[in-house]
Amino acid sequence: MTSPRLVEALTITVLLAVAVLLAWIVAASFVPAVASWVSTEMAVIVVSLMLTAALLLVSAAALGQTRSRDLP
Repeated sequence: MTSPRLVEALTITVLLAVAVLLAWIVAASFVPAVASWVSTEMAVIVVSLMLTAALLLVSAAALGQTRSRDLP
């Protein structure tokens, strides 16, 4: 697997994980027992790290897509 493909695969994985986390947040808001096994502080840290990783990876993937076409 080449480096751009690896970044894209990792980006897809992290974005899917973010989607699962968002579904978990919605489920936890309706059924608080769903979120009772994890502390609020840990949930905030995990969600913040996942969103940051997703933002960085999407930015890197987009930069890689545009840079390859601009070079001679």
